[in-house]
Amino acid sequence: MPKVTAADIIARGFRGEQFGLTPGDAVAFAAYLDPLLEDAGTWASHQYGAAYASALHLDALRLKNAEAEWVTAELWRRRIAFVDGNAAFALENDERATVYAKLASEAAASAETWLLLASTATGTLGSSIGGVVVESGRHVSTTSRTQVLA
Repeated sequence: MPKVTAADIIARGFRGEQFGLTPGDAVAFAAYLDPLLEDAGTWASHQYGAAYASALHLDALRLKNAEAEWVTAELWRRRIAFVDGNAAFALENDERATVYAKLASEAAASAETWLLLASTATGTLGSSIGGVVVESGRHVSTTSRTQVLA
């Protein structure tokens, strides 16, 4: 289950009418967002690993932000397609496509950054724990498997 909600995306300023839905129909827009939210949750949980479901506090917020940015990037890509597909507002010689593509790229990079922040804080992104014992001096332990005498 994703950590980001339709309300979070709506709070970012997206509206259904930007994607051809009936103006002011929050229910239809929430239904439009549901598959995207699920995909964002799948992406984040796959990247973050098994600890995704139990992430709490700051890590949960970071994951939520990563998912929100992932959805934002996808919505900007969809906005390009919607505007370009609209005969009255086709993007030929229009800078909106460039602006939207830049916003999508920035949101995707931000999603990766939020995910990295969550992952490095808990060590879930390819990290491990190890220990080393160093013996020095004239008297090296006789229980050591490897002894180096200088």
